[in-house]
Amino acid sequence: MAGRATCIPPPDAREVESVCLSASPLGGAATTPPGHPKPPVGTWPLDADLTVAPPTQAPSGSISGGAWQWPVSTSRGRFTISKDFELNGVSHELRLLPEGHKCRRNHGHNYVVTLTLTADRLDEYGFVTDFGELASFGDYLKSTFDHRLLNDVIDLHPTSELFARYLGCWFIENVEPQVHGRLVSVRVAETRLSSALWERLDAL
Repeated sequence: MAGRATCIPPPDAREVESVCLSASPLGGAATTPPGHPKPPVGTWPLDADLTVAPPTQAPSGSISGGAWQWPVSTSRGRFTISKDFELNGVSHELRLLPEGHKCRRNHGHNYVVTLTLTADRLDEYGFVTDFGELASFGDYLKSTFDHRLLNDVIDLHPTSELFARYLGCWFIENVEPQVHGRLVSVRVAETRLSSALWERLDAL
């Protein structure tokens, strides 16, 4: 790509961390993308590894390994994506707090809930998960919590920490079986500066 530096591994690292075009996201035989000649082993530009133009249509044999496949590096790693969902006008009462604590009284937030998903291999379209496939989670948030008192909806002390865990467990049970990626974490932000994060220990 004109104007962009090509990053090539130093000579002493090429034998160990050589970059190839073998293995699709779901496994299979090595191929070269249409219109892209296979470079010498160890000289494939790292920025090109994830910017090669995809095929004009989904190859019928991509899963079996008989068609064009996404190039990957032999370096170990994983992909992640994040998606934000707005949840407005939600209130809660932290009734376990001592008398006089301001958060014991009813108060509200315009939450931002962030899902993070991971995958060791991309799907046949080059995604961890299509963002559109997460829409059911957003629908659940709005239909269940929008302009509601959390204490009336979920049977737990509704701190942002516990709310994040609740949402993570709901996602794992109801959405994850239908998507390619696996949930890594759920972040619940009360404000631009304050948030709570629940991390799934068995996701990686």
